[in-house]
Amino acid sequence: CAYTFLTNSPQLASASISGPTLTLSLTDPGAIGYTLSDVTITLGGQPCTIGNVNSAINNFQCTLPANTDGTANMGAGSYLPIVTIKQSGIAPCANTIQAFDFPLTLTSLNMTSGGTNGGYILQLTGVGFPSTLASADIQICGQSATIKSITNINAEILVPTCATGATSVSISNGVKTSNTLTFTYVAAAPPATIYQVIPQSYNPSLKRIM
Repeated sequence: CAYTFLTNSPQLASASISGPTLTLSLTDPGAIGYTLSDVTITLGGQPCTIGNVNSAINNFQCTLPANTDGTANMGAGSYLPIVTIKQSGIAPCANTIQAFDFPLTLTSLNMTSGGTNGGYILQLTGVGFPSTLASADIQICGQSATIKSITNINAEILVPTCATGATSVSISNGVKTSNTLTFTYVAAAPPATIYQVIPQSYNPSLKRIM
């Protein structure tokens, strides 16, 4: 058996990004005879869908999954587009193409203070959050908080107990760590006391407001 490597295979000549949209250019050496219907694209493991397979190979666009705010649903990191052509495999990148960098950033908290007793939900907003609970670590008061839910731009944590005073909040994906935001622990309010119940008895087979 014989196998021959192509000496003139397609190349990714240029790539740019705006929001969830990539604009790409591929070379067409002629001997391959491919079209965009033969091309698949991923960025950081996310699929990028070609909007019009009849577009010119030297100028076309694909769309990444998007968040509700219109940003690309990409975890923090630096990624080069991976363009695979059915007839020739992965297209090499031109030397001028730079990896796209997606930051890990905290932008806001839904509240900036809470009781030292903890046990309540704190919501974090930002960009580049990990997509799974297992790959995220959110630090508050020097300890890892219990993460209740997480998306690429939002997370909810169960606030742990801590002493009074200001503390920092940050998120990490195991490689990158975000900036920090300040959360202040304040003395917890005394617990409520139930001192009266009306009615104190009622027929168990009926409904009534207590």
